[in-house]
Amino acid sequence: MSGFNLSALAVRERSVTLFLLVAIFIAGVVAFLMLGRAEDPSFTIKQMTVVTAWPGATAKEMEELAAERLEKRMQELRWYDRTETFTRPGLAFTTVFLRDSTPPADVPEQFYQARKKLGDEAPQLPLGVIGPMVNDEYSDVTFALYALKAHGEPHRRLVREAETLRQGDGRACRREVGEADARTALV
Repeated sequence: MSGFNLSALAVRERSVTLFLLVAIFIAGVVAFLMLGRAEDPSFTIKQMTVVTAWPGATAKEMEELAAERLEKRMQELRWYDRTETFTRPGLAFTTVFLRDSTPPADVPEQFYQARKKLGDEAPQLPLGVIGPMVNDEYSDVTFALYALKAHGEPHRRLVREAETLRQGDGRACRREVGEADARTALV
């Protein structure tokens, strides 16, 4: 029976085998050194919100006399992509989006320029307008970690309790309903 024998080929062609082993080893070391190491990788959020208040104004007045003027000023930004505005009586909420291609290093400068342009436009807004108030600080991330303890309780009951807590408002610290639930607590 004659067929392809990889072992015999590797023994016969030692230099090729050694070369392939060294090349694979070096590729593995390079790949390992190129792995990301950040626990929480950095990312840049390229949007900001602008809130403008004008007590007593209708939604149409907010749109025409406040929001549209501010939107036009935002269009002057170098990396401007779009704005989305929601108006209601007395309030206008505008979200300014920068292009996805905006270099992360340029985002703080663009937000600074946006604040300057909004500040320049503020005196031109109708008398009684409050703001515009800018929020561009989305970089803080918070989370809550919960653990359920259930000594002697079946797993399905623990899963049901976890699902109830997950769909709730998350404010519950301890849940004790009856004798059986007294041992199931959110820690």
